[in-house]
Amino acid sequence: MTDIPFIDPETTVQEILDKYPHLRSALAARQLDTCCGGIHPLAQACAARGVLVADVLSDLVSAHRAAEAHSVVPPTM
Repeated sequence: MTDIPFIDPETTVQEILDKYPHLRSALAARQLDTCCGGIHPLAQACAARGVLVADVLSDLVSAHRAAEAHSVVPPTM
């Protein structure tokens, strides 16, 4: 995994999950999912749930970094 680039709030939820499937639980924690096929942009999905896009983007970055840190294989002796 590489560092997550800025996610455009106009990117659909499905496109985000296609590229970063490990973010599914972070989105689900905010009740954002692929109902309706995930065709709605992140900003629109956030507005429908009454959550701030900035908060969700922050959660996604944190979740990505946690997944990246977890996947690092420590050096062996």
